[in-house]
Amino acid sequence: MHNFNLFFNTIEILTTTCLLIFITIILSFLIIFKITKNKKRIPTIVCLCGSMKFKDAYKMVEETETLVGKIVLTSHVNKTNLTYIEQIKLNELHKRKIDLCDEIFILDINEYIGDSTMDELKYAQRKRKYIRFFSKEKGYKL
Repeated sequence: MHNFNLFFNTIEILTTTCLLIFITIILSFLIIFKITKNKKRIPTIVCLCGSMKFKDAYKMVEETETLVGKIVLTSHVNKTNLTYIEQIKLNELHKRKIDLCDEIFILDINEYIGDSTMDELKYAQRKRKYIRFFSKEKGYKL
């Protein structure tokens, strides 16, 4: 009789344990579902990098990327009339934009990449940013 009671006690403990594990798994799935259901999609942030010689390309890419739902960071400042100190400050500001973005888009029109853009490209590589090139993108034509 003693072995019989021990057997049923063991079965009862195993059943309770399995039931608790099952309930934990179900609750975990419900919590995960609720979290992912309520999470809003965050738009990709893209930073445009390239020579301001190609203003038309900048405007086209900025518009296209915005219309596909991306947040676009860019610079519309012509550096030719700036002092050396202002240029350095502007370059540092652009690196902060690269820090904020998910990806950079290099406007390498006619495969031209100037010194400043090359610095930005290398900086983005060190930061392990996803990098896209105008020359390799399908759908972009000047």
